[in-house]
Amino acid sequence: MLMNYLNPYPKDSVSMNSCKYYVLLLGIIFAGAAVMNSGCASDPIPPVAQKNSHVDTVLNHERSDEYFWLRDRENPDVIAYLEAENAYTAEVMKHTEKLQEKIYEEIVGRIKETDLSVPVKRDDYYY
Repeated sequence: MLMNYLNPYPKDSVSMNSCKYYVLLLGIIFAGAAVMNSGCASDPIPPVAQKNSHVDTVLNHERSDEYFWLRDRENPDVIAYLEAENAYTAEVMKHTEKLQEKIYEEIVGRIKETDLSVPVKRDDYYY
């Protein structure tokens, strides 16, 4: 049924234009698949946080939190994991650095710098 919509020619006639159309369509599909799979081998591997068993009991209700250990900001394992996450993010987003800079410059360019004086106190409020 779908083929009838794609092919402008009757079923009996096979024209060169319809063949070109299908070859072009297949080419686009295969090119898209090739582009999507091109970077798979060199993509960085994201860090995986280890799971440690931790159970909280609040109001007689037990909750399991396997990532509770990430709350300890002084733990060297937490710091190492967060540094690995930051390195992974930087590597994955590396191709967008120019765009990020362009967007940042545009945002800064739209900020009106009208703070020409220090705040003035009137009654209990600063203006």
